[in-house]
Amino acid sequence: MNIQLTFLLCICSLITLAQCPREIAVNDYLTNYESNDFDLEELAFTGDINACITGSYAADIDQKMLDRINYLRRLVQVSDDVVFDPALSERCLTAAVMQEANRIINHCYGENNAPCNTWQCTSAAAIEASQGSLLAFANWNYFDPVEMFVYDGGAVNTAVSHRRWLFYSKAKVFGNALTENRNVLYVLGNSGNPSTNQKDFIAYPTEGYMPAPIVFPRWSFTIPDAFFGNADVQMMDENGNTVPLVIVHKVGGYPEPTIVWEPENIVLNNPKDVRYTVTVSGIEDAPQTSYTYTTIIIQPVHPLPCTGNLTWSDTACACVGIAACIDTLTLNTSSLANGLYAANLVLTSDNMIDADLTIEFNAGNEIALLKNFEVQKGADFLMNIEACDD
Repeated sequence: MNIQLTFLLCICSLITLAQCPREIAVNDYLTNYESNDFDLEELAFTGDINACITGSYAADIDQKMLDRINYLRRLVQVSDDVVFDPALSERCLTAAVMQEANRIINHCYGENNAPCNTWQCTSAAAIEASQGSLLAFANWNYFDPVEMFVYDGGAVNTAVSHRRWLFYSKAKVFGNALTENRNVLYVLGNSGNPSTNQKDFIAYPTEGYMPAPIVFPRWSFTIPDAFFGNADVQMMDENGNTVPLVIVHKVGGYPEPTIVWEPENIVLNNPKDVRYTVTVSGIEDAPQTSYTYTTIIIQPVHPLPCTGNLTWSDTACACVGIAACIDTLTLNTSSLANGLYAANLVLTSDNMIDADLTIEFNAGNEIALLKNFEVQKGADFLMNIEACDD
């Protein structure tokens, strides 16, 4: 039996067996977050605030907000199948009109639902929606309500309550409505996704690839039913330096216990990926007392620009070294007494090539073999090598 193989040896694009996780993260962000921005012209709100007429707005705006919410939930690795309920959304619209008509936002938690019980455009539905919702006001030409909720800035939001409700692990059904400068997002009473968080914790910024435009000053770490009263947080940069931080809140109870901190000097504008390692320790009533994870802050472009004598490899999902084509290969000419994998016969310099799905030279060249290709006992093996130009 005579087996003949021809290998083309040159600097070329690598055979990609699985999509690079970084590329997946970038595409998900660009498709499901960045592209779902909207402005007042797109909103096309038809209501009359002065007359307490709710009107309507463009239906695709709800889908844009829903896509952003589910993208963010997927990012932090909880269920990404939240839906908007039309009945809840109708109540939210009455609340949004009421909130805008009175030029303020308020959850109506006072005695007898004060102060909303005396407001212009008030109703039982508007008050109920205001009490069970996240509330935001801004000019939608410049701000996005979902991003405002996740950002959770200001002295009154150190517990990041808006973010915690968006990422509530059991959430399934929300309601939503907008006017030209009010958003009412109903979140209360969710239990449709019990035990849906895929990991033991919910971190924001998340473990793994994290797009730089949505890394905000407050970082948070959540575990359902945990106790963070005695917990601590430490952060290290990729050079092993301690990142100064201030813990601003340790919150228990509903919707889920969370610890919140503000790190200093986080690098958000580096064209290269930047890694931070977080350790949260001293946790009680959780599967573990301590968790360590790494957040990789990335610019939402792919492939990553490489510097020096490096080029991007989707196979390695990293910048790797390259070199000119090599001139010679060495073939192991020892007897095939027991039958050998073909990959075990091929060497470059003094490095044995791995017997994997794709055979890649350190120099940036490539030999591809079918998985589990074998040279059988008693077979003749002939390899023709065609060299490329430097």
